[in-house]
Amino acid sequence: RMNFSAGFRNTKKNSWGVNYNPNVKVTIFTLAGKLNENGVSLNLPADKKLGDLFTAKADISVDLLHYQTRNLEPYNYIASNNVIKFSPSLYYKTDLLKINGGANLFFNRGKFIPLPNVFGEMNLGKDKFIIQGGWVSKIQRNTFSYLTGINPYLLPLTDQINTVESELYGGIKSTLGKHILFSAKASLFVYKDYLLFVNQYDSVEIGNKFAMSPEQSMGNFCLHGDMSYVIRDVFQLTAGITFNGYTGLDENLRAWNTVPVECNAKLRWALRKKLIVKSDFYFFAGGKYRDASNVARSFNGAADWSVGLDYKFKPHFGAFLNLNNIFDNKYERWHNYPVYGLNALAGVSFQF
Repeated sequence: RMNFSAGFRNTKKNSWGVNYNPNVKVTIFTLAGKLNENGVSLNLPADKKLGDLFTAKADISVDLLHYQTRNLEPYNYIASNNVIKFSPSLYYKTDLLKINGGANLFFNRGKFIPLPNVFGEMNLGKDKFIIQGGWVSKIQRNTFSYLTGINPYLLPLTDQINTVESELYGGIKSTLGKHILFSAKASLFVYKDYLLFVNQYDSVEIGNKFAMSPEQSMGNFCLHGDMSYVIRDVFQLTAGITFNGYTGLDENLRAWNTVPVECNAKLRWALRKKLIVKSDFYFFAGGKYRDASNVARSFNGAADWSVGLDYKFKPHFGAFLNLNNIFDNKYERWHNYPVYGLNALAGVSFQF
């Protein structure tokens, strides 16, 4: 996979008082001998202040993609996945209140879909306690490159179906003292054409590859909380937990291969100017997968902890040592694919 991007923005105020930041991205994705997926994304955001309190915003994005399989039996598939979005909004900002009122107007593969883009914050106590809420939306393009970033064991797609997502949420953000940040949010998601990973069983596949199973309409009541302890660039400790409750499924028996609970934590500690100690922890509760008889089976949850060191010899040259899966758990995030047990990885890094 290769990505190329470029853009520019104004650095001085022009005669119209409009700020702009156009950018373009080209993506080339190839699975050797099996498929090609190439795309171009153009984004044209602009805004103009209307007095001291209001800002008018407009964002136009055009995402074009061509997908084609190769050497696939019994025949190959060709698909275009083009999404155009226009997002006009009016933004209001004071020391107490921030409100964005607008809409996301999509052309999703030729179909017009209007969706909300309304959110705001109320600041109570000089950024010490903030109440937030909104009704926002997006269209998730379910490209092969995006889906294999989640599950690398996916079979080539026979079509591309995008997920329409809207989120109604409310929550709080708070700072405790100089170093502690805290946030909590409750969300109600509504999905149209949500794609679930299912184990594929046929004369060729024996459950060790995955296909996509669409759900026309479903919901998710989600709770999320996170906390951070930060001392400038010296010490950073963050932790978060997410609860998912999927409901309203019709075409699928369960929300296959999703997880009801996820917890993660990350530590970055600069012991010296060139030496960083790092640690990552991940826990998930097991969900459901589909067996060959279309019966729901449970996969176990697990905890995964890793530690490591990064050392910078020069600004653009360094070395690292990672010790992964310290608990030596032989768990499966994707059925039939156990992760590596305790393992170590060392190497050098270059930055250009």
